[in-house]
Amino acid sequence: MDRPVVNHSWTDRQQLGVLLVWACLLVLPIGRVVEVPVMLMAIAGLYLLFKHWQSWRHNPAFKLFAGVFLLAWIPILVSLVAVCP
Repeated sequence: MDRPVVNHSWTDRQQLGVLLVWACLLVLPIGRVVEVPVMLMAIAGLYLLFKHWQSWRHNPAFKLFAGVFLLAWIPILVSLVAVCP
């Protein structure tokens, strides 16, 4: 029987994302160092959002996520403006 070939390369983008999530969990006790992998994930997310905007714009799951996100953030922004002098 032939064994299936398994790719254990960390160059795969999906595995890199998993590595960043695990990095957040591993450095959580070290203090504010956890912000570094979170920042890298945020930058990668913004890059992917701008790169694949046309295909995501028509995705129903993305529309639902964006709607729920805006339903949470619009009141937050309004209350922030009301609090600031």
